[in-house]
Amino acid sequence: GKMMFFVGDTNDHGLQTVSFYAVDRDFFKVLDVPLVEGSFFEEESEEEAEEDCPRQYVINEATAAFFKMDKPVGEKLDASIFEEQNGEVIGVVQNFNFFSLHDDVEPLVFVHWPEKSRYFMVEIEPDKMDAALTHVKTTWSKFNEGHFMHFTFLESKLESLYAADIKMLSLFIYFSIFVIFISSLGLYGLSSFLIEQRTKEIGIRKILGGSEHRIILLLAKDYLVLVFIAGIIASVPVYYLMNNWLNTFAFHININGWYFVFGIAIALAFAFFTVLIRSYNVVRRSPAYALKYE
Repeated sequence: GKMMFFVGDTNDHGLQTVSFYAVDRDFFKVLDVPLVEGSFFEEESEEEAEEDCPRQYVINEATAAFFKMDKPVGEKLDASIFEEQNGEVIGVVQNFNFFSLHDDVEPLVFVHWPEKSRYFMVEIEPDKMDAALTHVKTTWSKFNEGHFMHFTFLESKLESLYAADIKMLSLFIYFSIFVIFISSLGLYGLSSFLIEQRTKEIGIRKILGGSEHRIILLLAKDYLVLVFIAGIIASVPVYYLMNNWLNTFAFHININGWYFVFGIAIALAFAFFTVLIRSYNVVRRSPAYALKYE
């Protein structure tokens, strides 16, 4: 949720709204959140629990930067609504993405407030999934009899953040396969037509001592040059579109020129093997057949 906090000295408060998350003391251990400075929430003694102690907060690095805290640990952080939430920062954790990678890491304040937590997080070993879930359900029913337990996996929640990207990737893969298949059929038909027209030339080259490998490379050369030029031309709009898509993520890789080199190399390989399939049978024929060809 969101909460407004007063930051700074009592006489010079600055009111800021940031996200806050109510957790227990094991939260950071379960999710393995790295501590930058200070400490996590510690166990309270009975005396401390009975006293009217100030609230303790753990913040992320984005919150420290947002509040312009040079030395966050020990800074006062008072809630604008609940006076019982007035307290100080005891620790700073490393920034981590609690939304999708499309968004920057926002300021986040953690407060030890288990009674306000809406979810339980359970760490389960993958090879003991069924036994662990059975145990969790049994334990839940002991303390919450009559209340249905609804659970989800963290991997599923994370995957849902990228549902649109996953769908786009699937469509891209299917259409790419379809386009490659159609292009290969077209190239096969074109190469068949032109190679048949050069049947006599192939026969003469074989009689004059030309090797089959050299003749095949000669036939494929023209197509490979055209595919290479097409790859260079296509790289420009592909770079523009991919760069725009990557910019929708706050965290993303940079486009490397080797990606285009690799893509063009794959296209050249498809073109070569498509022409090879058709030209090999023609080149293997007897020169006598080639010279009789009309």
